Formats: sequence, C-alpha cells, structure tokens
Amino acid sequence: MPLSAAGVIAEFNPFHEGHRLLLKAARDNGADVILVAISGNFVQRGEPALLPKRYRASMALHTGADLVVELPLPWAMSGAETFAAGGVALLSALGAKELWFGSECGSASALLKTAHILETERFQSALRRPLESGMPFAAARETAVESMAGSSFSSLLREPNNTLGIEYCRAILRQKSRMEPHSIARVGPGHHCSSIVNSMASASALRKEIRQAEAPTLWNAEGWNACIPPVAGEILSLAIKKGECPSRVSRMETAILSTLRRMGREDFSHLPDISEGLENRIYQMVQKAPSYEELLRSIKSKRYSMARIRRILMSAYLGICADDAKGLPPYLRILGFTSRGKEYLKSISKELPLPVLTTSSQLKALDGRAAHIFQLESKSSDLYALSLPSPPPCGEEYRHKLIKITE
Repeated sequence: MPLSAAGVIAEFNPFHEGHRLLLKAARDNGADVILVAISGNFVQRGEPALLPKRYRASMALHTGADLVVELPLPWAMSGAETFAAGGVALLSALGAKELWFGSECGSASALLKTAHILETERFQSALRRPLESGMPFAAARETAVESMAGSSFSSLLREPNNTLGIEYCRAILRQKSRMEPHSIARVGPGHHCSSIVNSMASASALRKEIRQAEAPTLWNAEGWNACIPPVAGEILSLAIKKGECPSRVSRMETAILSTLRRMGREDFSHLPDISEGLENRIYQMVQKAPSYEELLRSIKSKRYSMARIRRILMSAYLGICADDAKGLPPYLRILGFTSRGKEYLKSISKELPLPVLTTSSQLKALDGRAAHIFQLESKSSDLYALSLPSPPPCGEEYRHKLIKITE
C-alpha cells in the first residue's frame, strides 16, 4: 500500500511548539509521511529569516517532518496569494493528499467556503464598488464578502492565519489540486503578540526575544527556550554559537540603501506589488531617507501595509522583478529527508511532474526559467549572509548538503 502523505507550508522562523503540534496533528490523523514546503533565507515579511534555511529544515526533520522542499525566493517573499500558490504547487507535485495549517478559527470547511466565495464573478462585482470609493483592498474585500455571505464569513478575513488559510484553499481550487485542507486552531498568544505566555509564543515574539537577549545561548526556562521543542532549541543554539543567528536587517542597511539610491524611477516600476504609481512615492522617499527604518515609515500608508513595503524594498535589493513569481515554481529542491521521506521520494520519483534537485551538479545544469530562479536564490543567499553575525563566504547554495536523518 502506498504511503499517505500530508503537506505543510511554513517558514519555521523559528520552529516552535505550535509548529510541533501542527505536524503531530497531521501524523495523528493518519499521515504516513509529512512533507514540508519551507521558505528559504528570506521570508514573507520582506526580511531575512532569523537563521539560515538549513537549520530550520533540520529543526523540522528532527521534530516530525519527513521531507523538506524549498519554496523558491520569488514565492517565499510574496503576499499571501502568491506564497500560497507556490507552496500548494510544490506539495501537490510531491503527491500530498492533505494540506495542514493553523488558523484562528480552526475550521478548514469555513475557510474553504470563503475561498469559494472569493472565486466567484459575483464577488468580483461586489468588490468593485468599495474599491472605487477609495477603500483599502482588505477592507473592501471584507465588505464585499459580508454583503454576499454575512459577517460570519467576512470576519474570518480579519485574522492573518485565517486569511492565509483561505489563500491556501483558493490555490487548491485554482490548481485543481487533490489535496484536502485541514486546520487546527491556533493556540497561545496571537500572531502579533509580543509576549510569551505559558511556554507558548508567536514566531514574531520569539524572534524579538532571541534578537534582544544579551546571552541567547544560555538556557532560560521562562524565555524563548521554553517555547521551542528541545531538539529545535539545540539546533538554534548551535547556529548562535557558530555566528549564523540571529540575522539583523540593520547589518545590511548600507547595502540596501546603496542599491535603492542607484535605481531610477523606471526600475521601481518593475518590482513586485507595485501599483497605482507607488513606484513614484518610493523613488521620491529613497532620495531623502537617511535610514532604512525611516524609509519604510515614510512610504507606509493606510493603503500600503508595512509588510508590503518591506517586500518591495527587499525585492529591489535582491533583484526580484514582478515577472519572477508569475506562474508556479519550476523545480523541487530537496533540502533534506528522514529515512521514511527518502523511501517516499523514491516511490514517487517516476511520477513527479517537476525536476528534483538534490546535488550541486543538478543545480549547475539548470537552464531557462529554472536557472534564472535558482540564480536569484543563489545571489540572495550571498546577500543574506551579510545579515548574520559571522557572514560565510559566497556560494553557500552550492555547498549545501542534503540533511539526512536516520530513524
């Protein structure tokens, strides 16, 4: 009997107790193999990941995952719709039958119903009026859904994990994926909560705690260590000791500003997420801002979220254009697997619709669009290194070795 596979799309930035519970839920509900599509060295917030992807992939493989594949840079550093589309495509290509994710409501059926609403022509018509009145997109979308289905559905769009779950469902519908969505209710502090409560914390709270700690390698039962599974905590501590954690945008600030100041107005128009003349505002502010933080604040408005602005500016720094995330990822780059994951990959190898990349020679042999996407990945890793306490030399992508966990 073939192994039953469940998929998870994640950043694990860093891996914490909530992530462990998600992987456990998928396993407890019958999955033989847990597949994870994980963001690389830059994440959806438009920032460098707290620690390099090889450490985060290792955390997952030691704590419940069986196979980890990389979500390529243009999709990993995109808004929810494109991020979800890339992750769903990779997991579908790997044969996952289920997609598991956390949400505030904990109801995949409610999120799937909302996704169906958003895919109708009636919704597009209902959305047009509030947008034309000048309402920001998020508020206009909620207004349109409420007019069609009531507040029980529109209110789901107010919470970030619900919204991402809806985008996962939309991607499943659009791609006609065989995956069935499943969700567990988010436990502990909310997505934006900056405090640690009863050994539970959001990833943003953990990043803040780790970056602010004077001696983060020391065990603190009431601090970040208490919120991370022990083996994941050991891996994170190892990264800190090696000078590969925590990353800081401030270490790259001069390089980012230098890149932006060399760009012309037309260059900004080709970046992802640019619309409504936003390139003009960015270009003007780039000429004035003395620091990266002040630049972000000067561009942000009610219409443009801080996350969107960060993604645009980081895309400029990394050389990502709007066309790069069009369509779906062109390959499956395996970061690591357990014995079970290796067995599963071997069993489906003849059915895979995308090339599988596991060695540096395969990476060097890429051509066309796949080669372009990987070159973006490689260059971004070289720049990511500058955000770390002890930057490694260039070429990290070609030095990566498969993480192999023997059970």
